[in-house]
Amino acid sequence: MTQGPSTPAIVMRGVSVGIAGAAGALCDLNLRLEPGSLLAFCAPRPERETFLALLSRRIAPERGSVCLFGRDLWLLGPDEARRIVTRIRPWDNADAGLSPWQIVSRACLPEGRLWGTVKAPRDRDRIAEALHRMDLTRQASQNAASLTGEERQRVMIAQALVHRPGILLCDLSSGGFPGSAGDAGRGMRLPGALRDEGVTLVVTLAGPESARGVADLILAPGQEPSSGETYEIPLSLTG
Repeated sequence: MTQGPSTPAIVMRGVSVGIAGAAGALCDLNLRLEPGSLLAFCAPRPERETFLALLSRRIAPERGSVCLFGRDLWLLGPDEARRIVTRIRPWDNADAGLSPWQIVSRACLPEGRLWGTVKAPRDRDRIAEALHRMDLTRQASQNAASLTGEERQRVMIAQALVHRPGILLCDLSSGGFPGSAGDAGRGMRLPGALRDEGVTLVVTLAGPESARGVADLILAPGQEPSSGETYEIPLSLTG
């Protein structure tokens, strides 16, 4: 997707969800993130899920607005939104009997549908492109049970890349995302490498330790966003 050079990837203005102090609540959230950046959001699980849900169009802000590449997220249709922002899903061991092609092809199925054959040439080309992008062409028809943990991670990233989104979301605190359990820094390396291609990456973590030196920006409730030791963007995560 092509955007103007000065168009930020994500802008949140006065975004609030829930009652201040309650689990999962975010209050008066203001944020501007440039394309190609890696943002680490560090908070307890309820707040992490709220933050990802706000960016993936699963919940609407009670106050304020969320804009992606200059467009209000809630003025986009669901299909259009998922072509702009996609969440990297955690690995599910129930998929071990499938091939990487079958797993990645789910991105082209109707929302909520897990099974089906993708026949449209354009969609098949995009599936092949995403697998190639993650260096999985050779393993495309292989049984996923034989893949390494890192290869499984690449399969899930490939699934998220099918529609060529400008923004990827990922909860690295989940043990279902290979490489993240106990070593979120290692889990960040593969998706983080996509920044070189201009993809904006938002990851959520339980704590900021593993994000230091990897993320461009680290956000934590009650703190200013930090890049290294400097504070750059005004932010309020508490009421």
